[in-house]
Amino acid sequence: MSTNIRIARIWEFCRNEITAKTTKTQYCSLKCNSRACKARTRQSKITESNKQTEIAQNHNLEIVKTKDFISVNHASLLFGISRKIIYRIFYRGV
Repeated sequence: MSTNIRIARIWEFCRNEITAKTTKTQYCSLKCNSRACKARTRQSKITESNKQTEIAQNHNLEIVKTKDFISVNHASLLFGISRKIIYRIFYRGV
């Protein structure tokens, strides 16, 4: 049994307004569906990469919190500045 439902919708990915035949339709075409899938995949990869970077950065901070002293080389890597600048800060007493 089929119905003659016609629903005006704005599609999720392409934002075009087209008439749908069902209430569950999300994309206007296979091409639109493929592009949305690729965009979701791309975004999930970016999110995963950002999480891994954050974990790596927090790991360095956890190492520093457990130690009483850190080396100049480790401090330069942690703060992203050169050893020369760290020595300059140390000798100026800033």
